[in-house]
Amino acid sequence: MAAWPALTPDEIEFTAGTPAVISVEYEGHGPVQYTLRSPVRRASLTVTYRQRSPAVIQEFRACNQLRRGDSISFTLPNEVFAGHANRADINSFFSRWRFDGEPREEDHGHLITWSATLKEVS
Repeated sequence: MAAWPALTPDEIEFTAGTPAVISVEYEGHGPVQYTLRSPVRRASLTVTYRQRSPAVIQEFRACNQLRRGDSISFTLPNEVFAGHANRADINSFFSRWRFDGEPREEDHGHLITWSATLKEVS
C-alpha cells in the first residue's frame, strides 16, 4: 500500500474543528453534557507541495488512488507537520486521516504544485 511521502509541505493549514460535546435533556433534570471519545471532531488539514518533480507528485497520486472511493484511513509521517508550531500535538492526537475531495494539481511545465485537504477520522 502506498504510504504518504515523508516530505515537509511548503504550506500547511490546520483547522482543529469543534469540541465533541453533546448535551442531553433528561425528564425532570437539566441538560447533561457528555464528552465523546475524541475531544474534537471534524479537524481538517490542507497541505500544499509547491513545484515538485513529476516523480514526487506520482507518490502522492498513488497514495490517493489506493484510498479513493473507500473508507481506508491512513497516518501521516512526522515530516508533514515539521513546519507547524503544534506539530507533536497534532500528529499524536489526530492520527488517522482521509482525503476530503480530490487533490488539486497545477502544472508549471516541468514541475507540479499539488494540494490536498484531509479530514480527521476518529
